[in-house]
Amino acid sequence: MERKLKDSGIPWIGMIPEHWEITQFKHHIAICNGADYKKFETERGYPVLGSGGVFAYSTQYLYDGEAVLLGRKGTIDRPLYFSGRFWTVDTMFYAVPRITSFCKYLYYLSLTIPFDYYKTSTSVPSMTASDLANHLLAFPPLAEQEAIAAYLDKKCGEIDELIEVEQQMISDLESYRQSVITETVTHGLDPDTPQKRSSIRGIEKIPANWNEVNLLKVIYLRARLGWRGLKAEEYVDDGYPFLSAFNIVNNQLIWNNLNFINKQRYDESPEIKLSLHDILIVKDGAGIGKCARVEDMPLGESTVNSSLGVITVSEILYYSYLFYFFLSTPFQDNVLFLKNGMGVPHLTQENLKTVRIPLPPVEEQKAIANYLDAKCTEIDDLIKVKQEKIETLKQYRQSLIFEAVTGKTTIA
Repeated sequence: MERKLKDSGIPWIGMIPEHWEITQFKHHIAICNGADYKKFETERGYPVLGSGGVFAYSTQYLYDGEAVLLGRKGTIDRPLYFSGRFWTVDTMFYAVPRITSFCKYLYYLSLTIPFDYYKTSTSVPSMTASDLANHLLAFPPLAEQEAIAAYLDKKCGEIDELIEVEQQMISDLESYRQSVITETVTHGLDPDTPQKRSSIRGIEKIPANWNEVNLLKVIYLRARLGWRGLKAEEYVDDGYPFLSAFNIVNNQLIWNNLNFINKQRYDESPEIKLSLHDILIVKDGAGIGKCARVEDMPLGESTVNSSLGVITVSEILYYSYLFYFFLSTPFQDNVLFLKNGMGVPHLTQENLKTVRIPLPPVEEQKAIANYLDAKCTEIDDLIKVKQEKIETLKQYRQSLIFEAVTGKTTIA
């Protein structure tokens, strides 16, 4: 028999089954915040996700051992479900389900709440306990909540398994791409070419007709040491763009979300004005070693901030070959060594003095780079297809959850 529906009166929910009720969240949860932890101290500690997702332990009492954490300051976020409880990062408060509500159902319901509703024009959006307590939601009877949660556990589990398969395929493709790059820049395109022993760290052999050279002898490396007092208020709407580490994404330059400086500031550091076929490499912080080629300059003359080093190659080194060598495992292992050896890692002239690279004849370097351009594009296209499939599966899962918790799907 077809169920009768009614208008929920809540625009983002729409129609709901006639027997469902519209009530405020506070009738189904008891909201607590961090200050409440000490009120219910116990010897048993429950795991709490701290900043950055690292587990910490805090003594706190949660009714029936279950809790729903529904928000955080700064960025209104989705809840996470962990061992029968709900957590989020940098939590502002948590909520304990009352007898009228099933914990797992509240989790799925919370995944559909449009948290953008709480975002304001302020620089730090926030959601108060009062906001959530008074939020109107549609609730079915408790038994129906349990049935919906069981249905979604099964369906979402099936979807998550499909997502995991696609993610593993992406991981395998990325590993394959890395191996292709490393093999090609260290051994060339002909697997039958005679080899000789290499003195380069991480490379056992190279083709017999290749040379070895210290990196700094075949490149011109420079970087901005500081901004000479540059302040944010000096940024202009129409000027010279300067790139940062954030503009290197998947080894490509992304020419958006840029700041601009005036001509006077641009001319202060002529040595880091960019030219076509320069290579940019992240030289400071956790992202050191990321790099990209300057293949075009869509916004005209440009420069970089102090997080990036600018490299121009000599006439015996092809820029794209060096780019792929930077992506190879031997070079990235050197970068990893630097990361592990200091608190805030840096790539400097000093610690690059010992870096040696294989040096094929220039024409062979170009052939290697052209081959890798085509091969990596082919692999990246496959990865993109997998990523799009994952996104489609996630959207389907979200739609499935929404349809179920708003009563638009009949659960047998």
